[in-house]
Amino acid sequence: PPRAPSVGLHPNAKWAENGLTVAGGNGNGSGINQLNHPQSLDVDDDQTIYIADTHNHRIVQWKSGATSGQIVAGGNGQGNGANQLNEPHDVIIDKTKDSLIICDRNNRRVVRWPRQRGTSGETILSNIDCQGLALDEDGFLFVVDSENNQVKRYRIGDTEGTVVAGGKGEGNGLDQLIKPTYIFVDRAHSVYVSDWGNDRVMKWEAGAKQGTIVAGGQGSGDGLDQLFFPHQVVVDQLGALLLPRIINGGIAGIVGVICVFPLDLVKTRMQNQSKMVGQPPLYKNIFDCAVKTFRSGGFRGMYSGSAVNILLITPEKAIKLVANDGFRYALKTKDGSLPMHRQILAGAGAGTCQIVVTTPMELLKIQRQMAKSKDSTLSPNARQLAIQLYREKGILGLYKGVGATFTRDVIFSMMYFPLFAYFNDKGKTPGNNQVPFYHSFGSGIVAGAISAFLATPFDVVKTRLQTLEYKHRYSGIIDCATKIMKEEGSSAFFKGSLLRVMVIAPLFGIAQMVYYLGIAEAMMGLKPLGSVS
Repeated sequence: PPRAPSVGLHPNAKWAENGLTVAGGNGNGSGINQLNHPQSLDVDDDQTIYIADTHNHRIVQWKSGATSGQIVAGGNGQGNGANQLNEPHDVIIDKTKDSLIICDRNNRRVVRWPRQRGTSGETILSNIDCQGLALDEDGFLFVVDSENNQVKRYRIGDTEGTVVAGGKGEGNGLDQLIKPTYIFVDRAHSVYVSDWGNDRVMKWEAGAKQGTIVAGGQGSGDGLDQLFFPHQVVVDQLGALLLPRIINGGIAGIVGVICVFPLDLVKTRMQNQSKMVGQPPLYKNIFDCAVKTFRSGGFRGMYSGSAVNILLITPEKAIKLVANDGFRYALKTKDGSLPMHRQILAGAGAGTCQIVVTTPMELLKIQRQMAKSKDSTLSPNARQLAIQLYREKGILGLYKGVGATFTRDVIFSMMYFPLFAYFNDKGKTPGNNQVPFYHSFGSGIVAGAISAFLATPFDVVKTRLQTLEYKHRYSGIIDCATKIMKEEGSSAFFKGSLLRVMVIAPLFGIAQMVYYLGIAEAMMGLKPLGSVS
């Protein structure tokens, strides 16, 4: 059956009352523009349709807008040869191997057939009364064993499988099925089963011992609460996919900021020290800055400016992490891969999206931190600073230094996200795409450390431009960078680089760990805590 939608639909979208014929429609037959009792189909990202043309014993590929199809598997008469099929009932696309997986039902086998110029198939499962198939995002194959009233899950190369639905004999109990037909597996690894003989659709969550009835179950009939021998099932997941990721991104940002904000405060004050002839620096080193900051403000002083950061970090991290996921999905090639240049482009897109929030957040945070370092009794709070900037320069006052913020965030994200993906992928085990949360934590730290250090010069320029003390000294990014180089030397561009690494590395390690733990999904009952998708 068709899998999860690959295009965006508005939550209130409605299906058109009149459908459009996209395959067949020329009567029952064996011509390449005809079909004969088709049972199922799968749709590729380019809208190419693969159809299980059951009574023609073949799989037909039908491109978008085409008036006829192309035989891509079988089509050599009914039989059990390697180049034949016998009433195939389902077909799914396996992008990782550029192949089709076919339920060759009357041959009691599941076969893999190359998508490109394949002349024969390879049997991957035998002696099974297969009816429906599904692949999840982790590469597990799900097969409906209709004869044994169960659904089994297989790892790559596994021929035994694990029962994930039914398997308790024929019956109408919540742990039973009767002649199940087709299935749908969502991103939370829940299996939806068309329980044909019980006139119902069942949902089996990952690891569940029994299912729940989600449709029908009120006897056979045509009532709105009834089903009549249901075959296919497709689940609309649109609402369940985006919201948990946004929530996870917000939680990740809050937890990360609380953990590392004192280091960020010290980093900002160190970066704002400019070498003036005849004047000793306020802070001798990182340790001296931390000690003086703590002595002047105590524990609360170490979190000066954190309120605005915690307030704005929620949407900032949500935007950044979710946007990167979105861009990576949109930029995938037809075979499902994501080349490095597209990963970099996705990171740049995520960095661009976040500046709507990060520019005012950084501006208010820095000015609050620097004001506190000079006079803790007269320093304005974030609200007063925001009002002051708005009165003086309007809404654009909150976006002072947006060019420098844009440059820093985009360059950082272009490096960080591809690096994180590279290191995180190392945690995947063969046949299982899930990554332990602690590996994501480590990957975030390593990728964050490298990216933070290399992006430090852009952070120094941004910090100078957003500080009240220097508002009349620099006219822009180029002027600021030129004056820093001329007056302080190239080493000034890496002021606070160690602290920046100490801030960013754990911040993104914590953020990625929380994001991939799936706290929101666990709270919403979509998947167990700690599973990565």
